[in-house]
Amino acid sequence: MNRKSILFVSFAAISIFIITIVFFSIKIGISASDGKTHTREQFSLLVQKTIDLIEVNNGISDTFINSYVSALNQQDNIGAVLISNADEIYFAHPLNSSLLKVEESQRYTIQTNSSIVSVYSSTIPLDKDISITITAALYHITPSQMYSYARTAFMIILITTLGVFFIIVFQYAVSKNIPDRQKSDVVIPDDYEITLDTSIVDSIPEPVFETEKIEKAENNSDSFLHNDIIEKTDLSDSPLGQRVSDPLGLFSKDTGFGWESYLETRLDSELARAASSEQDLVLIILRIKDLPRTTPHIKKISAVLLETIKFRDLIFEYGSDGYACIIQEMDLDMAMKLSEKLYSSLQTVLKENNVLNTIGIGISTRTLRIIPGSRILQESSQACDKSFEEEGLPIVAFRVNPDKYRKFLTEVDE
Repeated sequence: MNRKSILFVSFAAISIFIITIVFFSIKIGISASDGKTHTREQFSLLVQKTIDLIEVNNGISDTFINSYVSALNQQDNIGAVLISNADEIYFAHPLNSSLLKVEESQRYTIQTNSSIVSVYSSTIPLDKDISITITAALYHITPSQMYSYARTAFMIILITTLGVFFIIVFQYAVSKNIPDRQKSDVVIPDDYEITLDTSIVDSIPEPVFETEKIEKAENNSDSFLHNDIIEKTDLSDSPLGQRVSDPLGLFSKDTGFGWESYLETRLDSELARAASSEQDLVLIILRIKDLPRTTPHIKKISAVLLETIKFRDLIFEYGSDGYACIIQEMDLDMAMKLSEKLYSSLQTVLKENNVLNTIGIGISTRTLRIIPGSRILQESSQACDKSFEEEGLPIVAFRVNPDKYRKFLTEVDE
């Protein structure tokens, strides 16, 4: 799962959680407000019901109590009812209610500090000599309503959480099936710091080389795939242009890395894979100027390269003193940080062995383009050459100009 997908899923889940909590709070608030306006009317009906049952049962008798309890149990919003006078408690229900309190005089009273409960009292005559007080606590919102709203909110949150969990499990299962070499396992420590004069250039300056203009082919798509849209540089006199002959094995015995003759083919393959997966790709060209690969220190240098890039089959010898590194799923900013780390490590090795040769690093990325390996290879090579031209500028990156690239695509389509 890429960063955008993670952000989208996280945002969606958090939004659902917030909406659910807001919905639950609003429903509770509305129901409690509506219930409060009806509690006075419900209490009046309760008082009238009490009077009717007293008259039918000739006072507060066992028959009255059974009929009264049955009537109270049919109303969910009644929390407690107390019938009493100054001398005696005639009726209290339910006895296990938290609203009923027992005073020091062993008399029941109804007490509450809840904002969703209202307490009302009314005095009625029991007979000519005795009057009784009916006290009732009524819920603004019934427990069953609160349970219903809470259950709905809980189910929404539970389903959302399970959905996120299954997405994570699915993505993990998919990622396990991707070959390791397609992943960039490069880890740059958070506490890593280095002070270097690095630079990202928007375009490579006009070099003093022979150039040739691009001529449009009849087939536009073939022209785009097999012709470069940047300056064609004659590298025959450059160390990077000195090709080695094809060997019998896949890896060089001097460095343990791939031969240069296999670089462009592998680069085309990795670019096609990156384009099909809509992922970025970085090509880093590194040169230790005029340091042959037969030097005794080459094993330590190779070890630093392998430790940084991780995959031996994505590192190739390049020219007489250079190396080309292909890294999948990495953007330009990450490549700059990785190159700084690589530069620092190699500088340490060279200083420890009293080697004074200069290090230069050139970087280029796919950046959503569909390009052949020869193009990104030339961009990285020119950037690497640039790093030797400027003092104190050991790392140079080729930044793609989106406007120029779109303009080129338009011209090719025409």
